[in-house]
Amino acid sequence: MKKIFSFYFIAVLFLFSLTSCNRLKPAGFWYNFQSKDISYKESDHGPWGGHTAILWHSKHIGHFATETALDFAKENGWIFVDSTQVAKLIVNGWVYNEKNIFPLSYSDTFRPHVISFSATFAHFPRQINTEMTVYRFKTGWISIHAETTQAEEINGFLTMSMDKKEMAIYHKWGE
Repeated sequence: MKKIFSFYFIAVLFLFSLTSCNRLKPAGFWYNFQSKDISYKESDHGPWGGHTAILWHSKHIGHFATETALDFAKENGWIFVDSTQVAKLIVNGWVYNEKNIFPLSYSDTFRPHVISFSATFAHFPRQINTEMTVYRFKTGWISIHAETTQAEEINGFLTMSMDKKEMAIYHKWGE
């Protein structure tokens, strides 16, 4: 009986170790996408919500392929919704506390034109300072607007510079 219990215990620990850093952590699978090119990563998750920001950088034009990133997202359960091109002039206006940010907060979903500011912006740093494409996804997680209690299903974002040298993902969930 002791051997059977030990076997099951080890098997459960092994399975947990395979998934704990990637599947159980929202958006954690992105750490496996071209990991050698990751230039920044932040992830903080608690019982009522969390966020992930991962930035990639390459010195080579065309390094990041849109189709490859979109396929990777799909393989990991992110459902593509749509995309938007954002001009450099608008991107350069995304600043909070004198730092470049991606304008994503719990009180609102992403909008290219920032209407109000939120302390949540500090969790989503930005390195892309050129025209970019923003891809929106349903992630299987939801964000809840605290004031209205309205749930938002579209809460995963992939950004890619037009020259394909830089990309980032941003994900928020909870309240």
